[in-house]
Amino acid sequence: MTGDRVDPEDPAAQADSDEPDEAEKPDEAEKPDGPEEAEKPDGPAVPDEPVAAEPMDSDAPGEPVEWVAPIVADEKPRWRRIPPAGLAVIGIVAVLLCAVAWTGFKAWQLDRSISRAEVDVSYLRVDLGSGRFVAFAPDTDRLQVDATAASSASHDPIWVMAGHLPFVGRNLRAASVVAQSLSRIVNGALVPLSTSHTFTIAASDNAGVSNLLTALGEDSASIAAAVAAVDKANADVAALHTGGLLGFVRRRVVSAQVKLSRASTQVRDLSALSTVAPALLGQDKPRTILLMFQTPAEERGTGGLIGAWGELRTDKGAISLLDFGSLDSLAKVPVPPAGVSRDISADYGSDVSLPQNFNLSASFPDAAQIFGASWTNGPGQGVVPDAVVSIDPVALGHMLSAIGPVKTSNGTELNATNASDTLQKKEYYTFPGADQGPRIAFLGEVTRAVFARMTKPGYAVGALGRKIAQSAGTGDLEIWSADPTAEAKWVQMGVGGNLGSPTAPDAANTVRLALNSLDGSKLGAYLTTSFTSTNVCSPGPLLTITLRSTAPLDIPWYAGTHLAGLDITTMKLSYSLYLAPAWGVKSITTAGQPSAFSAQMEGGWRLIRGVIDVPRTSTRIIAVQLVASAGASEITKILTEPEASQVATNVQGNVTDGTACTAQPNG
Repeated sequence: MTGDRVDPEDPAAQADSDEPDEAEKPDEAEKPDGPEEAEKPDGPAVPDEPVAAEPMDSDAPGEPVEWVAPIVADEKPRWRRIPPAGLAVIGIVAVLLCAVAWTGFKAWQLDRSISRAEVDVSYLRVDLGSGRFVAFAPDTDRLQVDATAASSASHDPIWVMAGHLPFVGRNLRAASVVAQSLSRIVNGALVPLSTSHTFTIAASDNAGVSNLLTALGEDSASIAAAVAAVDKANADVAALHTGGLLGFVRRRVVSAQVKLSRASTQVRDLSALSTVAPALLGQDKPRTILLMFQTPAEERGTGGLIGAWGELRTDKGAISLLDFGSLDSLAKVPVPPAGVSRDISADYGSDVSLPQNFNLSASFPDAAQIFGASWTNGPGQGVVPDAVVSIDPVALGHMLSAIGPVKTSNGTELNATNASDTLQKKEYYTFPGADQGPRIAFLGEVTRAVFARMTKPGYAVGALGRKIAQSAGTGDLEIWSADPTAEAKWVQMGVGGNLGSPTAPDAANTVRLALNSLDGSKLGAYLTTSFTSTNVCSPGPLLTITLRSTAPLDIPWYAGTHLAGLDITTMKLSYSLYLAPAWGVKSITTAGQPSAFSAQMEGGWRLIRGVIDVPRTSTRIIAVQLVASAGASEITKILTEPEASQVATNVQGNVTDGTACTAQPNG
């Protein structure tokens, strides 16, 4: 040390210096070539671990301190610091999250599969409804794939375990029931039926009725199994309670309940048909069927005047027309047969003994038995029919659309397009005179040709069956059997034409309308009818019947009105309303004026009847104000008997305040 200068080599002075001189800074880019560096293996560079510097030795202040590897403390990994209970909680949470995610995935799969299945069902219904029976098998195959996928998703073990959880589990169980019921129907009913002989024949375009009867007998076991499968599925889904379910689950359940209820009815009808149709068509022994040809151009309670009759013989599916006659050849029936309701004589008196009035009542079983007794005592010469089948021009047109057109000896062709119009209007212009023998002969020739065509192959028998079912659904074709067991099955299928029970669950919400012509005309062919129920809470529903005549001015004499005092084109009609006993009638008006009416009982129903005139090109409105007693609230179902044109019906809600009506006291 000399004066104020400090030796730069002095360590103390070096320590006191704020910064080393630039020249004295170690070159950071240079790395020593030590032995450790040389021994590093080839490969990706691994960053050196930082090491801690040891304090300099006080005995050798001038010597640099070497960097050495630190001594690693014995330290546990972080996951080992978590106590066992915490690890267990984390594991449970992880498992639950995985289970929730998996269940959600399965729910998505199930919902998607059921959605696809609903589309498949829609295609199936459209194809069967349009008579495309050849599509039944491929439609069923697609439905089976989607139904199996839905059922598989709902059988997953995690899904099943989750079904025991509160709230969520109820939704999962409901979805499972829907999926499994769908699978049961497909595999237990649709698949066996799609491969059955019956549907093979139904899909054929060159089979006859006899082939179908044989197939129905062969497939009786498959049909019975299908009924059992559908009934079980329907019962399972119907037992589900929708309250408290999530919205999308509830919609699936409700949709399934509606569709399964419909499917149960349809497959039961098929089962009933498989037992009664073969007998009706003489599979076991020849049968006598009395054909009741109704003419809606002249209204009657069951749909139309019994203008003609035919004696059919069926034998192993073959159908032959043995005899045919007009209304005039039938005998009077002073006393109705034992099976006819006593109310018929009480309500209609001696009028019902006349052949033109056998069916004043809307009860087809009663009309069929009176008609059968008349034929047996007259042209039937003691033969008792095994069954009575009613048919009208509308039903005949439906049948022709399946079997093809027929021609008469004079070259007239009847087909699906012109049958109804020809047999209700044009034939009266062709045969306008008082002698209607030629017209009856023409009608008999048409009937004979139709049933002869039905017996022979060369048409799609499945399409014919669909058309017959369509006619039965509208009342244009009805069947009564002398065998009580068979009769019960026809009623079950909705083709028996009976009034039903006034104590049935929906009886109080139902009204039936029937018309009777009182003028002997055929002007009903030009009548259009609409029937509306407007549900007002006080005093009760308002029934509105609108009748409009479009009769031409040049109506032939035979087809015009035959009552003195009325213009030839003016109709005189009697209307009948069948109501549950809980309903009363406060008033009836026509054209806004009070109108007289009678109140009686028939088959347990309240029968309301009145009379109205309908001039040509005019509209007449009948307004019936109902009042309710205990058990009655609204009219939600309107039934009508067949007319020349389809009756338009409409049920309107409560127009008072938009809420549902409740039972009102009969004031």
